[in-house]
Amino acid sequence: MRSERVNRILSYALSRREAYLTVLLTFVAVVIAIVGGWPVWVIGGCVAAGALLLGLLVADAVADPGVEQEAAFAGVEVSRIRDKRLRSKLERAIEYVRAAQKLARQDRSGALDSADDELPQMEQAVRSMYEMGLRLQEYRGDSLIRRDLADLQRTGARPDRLTGDQRAQLESLKRLEELVRTAEGEIDGALADLGRSYAEMQAIRVTPGLRGQAAESLGQLTASTQRLSDLAVGYDEAYGSRSSRR
Repeated sequence: MRSERVNRILSYALSRREAYLTVLLTFVAVVIAIVGGWPVWVIGGCVAAGALLLGLLVADAVADPGVEQEAAFAGVEVSRIRDKRLRSKLERAIEYVRAAQKLARQDRSGALDSADDELPQMEQAVRSMYEMGLRLQEYRGDSLIRRDLADLQRTGARPDRLTGDQRAQLESLKRLEELVRTAEGEIDGALADLGRSYAEMQAIRVTPGLRGQAAESLGQLTASTQRLSDLAVGYDEAYGSRSSRR
């Protein structure tokens, strides 16, 4: 799990503007050297200097706790969640993870060595909450879904009045509505699991013998995250089939 976190930090560091600028400047220097007919050692020096600068940028990113936090939530744009309740839950989830990251950095006793396994799962839970939050927001903002569901349910009071395509559309809409209802509960569950995982980390720091409870907490968090991911896939399938019938 630690290698996964390091890889994510490296990927994030290499995607930053400073890294792109370093690569661009190195490329320009090499082109100028080639066009100007400069000695081969100058071209090699340009490449070596660029590689060194890039390496320094990566090393600085790996050592910077702030970059670790940014990498953990790369792609999570809280401002995109306009629903106040959903945004509040996402912000609380991020607070738990950042607090857990801080605990892991400050630990010198080795009591929180398990954080290398736990933090990636906590970070993934936040990303899953965010992705599902976007879908819930999309669903709530789609007036056509509410109109179609109301119309089909009204017409469907007499099943013989619905065509085969309309019955399929109604089933798709009902499945989508059930997915959304379930997802709201799963987001609350994931938030509670994050809070529990953070509390367990605090407890382990004081009483290392409680690691077994932390493992149970991590298992529940992993399960919550997986359910959110499965619901997101189900939502996309249901929403896509519904959209194709508009």
